[in-house]
Amino acid sequence: MLEPKNRLAYQFIELFGALILLV
Repeated sequence: MLEPKNRLAYQFIELFGALILLV
């Protein structure tokens, strides 16, 4: 199972990816 902290980091990566796509 993935730890909550790991999940948060993954969400951050997804958000970053969206930002890069916007730019």
